[in-house]
Formats: sequence, C-alpha cells, structure tokens
Amino acid sequence: MIKRWRALGVDKLIKQAAEYGAILSGVSAGGMAWFRFGISDSWRAQNNPKVPLIRIRPLNYVNALFCPHYDKEEDCPAALKKIMRRTPGVAIALGDCAAIEIIGEQYRFLRSKPDAIGYRIYWHRFSERVDSIESTPSIVSPSSATRSIRRGEVGVHRFGHPAHRGCRLG
Repeated sequence: MIKRWRALGVDKLIKQAAEYGAILSGVSAGGMAWFRFGISDSWRAQNNPKVPLIRIRPLNYVNALFCPHYDKEEDCPAALKKIMRRTPGVAIALGDCAAIEIIGEQYRFLRSKPDAIGYRIYWHRFSERVDSIESTPSIVSPSSATRSIRRGEVGVHRFGHPAHRGCRLG
C-alpha cells in the first residue's frame, strides 16, 4: 500500500492534507501508514502463509513502530520482539477493536470492546518491557516529519480500530 502511495504521489497529497488540518486515520495497515515503522504480513498474503512478519517503513508521522492485530496473529508477540531488537524506540501494539488517538504529543487509548488491548513495548537494560497503554502516561512523541507538517495543530490521528468511546490517558 505504502509503495503504491509513494509511486502515485499520494504520500505528498496526504502531507498537504495534514498541513491543512486533515484528520489522518486508518484501520490495520491503514493505521500503520502514519508510523515510522510497521509490522506487516504483506508477504504472507502474496506468497506463503509461513513467511514471517516483516518490518516496513511507512510515512513516518509518528516516531514509533506500529503493530496491528497483536492479539489475533499468533506469532505477533514473538515477531515484534525480534523486530524490536533491531528497531530503535517504542512499539505500539494494538489488539482488534482498539485504537490510539494522537493529537500533537497527547494521546488516548480507545476501545469498542471492553477486552480490547493496547501495549507500549520497548527495550530497557537489555530486556523487553511490555506496558499496558492504560498504565503509561506518555508513549510517543511526534517525529521530525510530524513537526515539519504541523501548522498549529494537525488534526486528530486515529490508528487501529474505530471506537466510539475511550478513556483519557495522560
């Protein structure tokens, strides 16, 4: 998807839209589009169901790695851990029916089902840390790309599954 957007110039149109305050949102791979890195099963869909999950480079508006379907893809936790070993920073892992809303440097976790999950994952002193998003006061800060597109406030960014109500976290 991202390759196609870049080939067609859609990435430049999205950047212009963001400069004018458009809301950027997406579900699954569409939610991954705004992050610096993402975990994708695109090779599986095209080639072989046994191919491992891969790291991709989306549009880099949020300086984090995004992992959708964390609770549904059986090998997601192990694949994310492996990818995090060679990826600097923080990963945001959302389960189905969960979303994260980011406005500037503020965020909140949203869910459309009570058992939907969201995690902040990172390495600390050579060990993996997995924190529930609800228990962490801050998770991501905008990358330099986000700062360069911001003119005042750049709308609301919603990533993950659309949800109607959530709780304020931070």
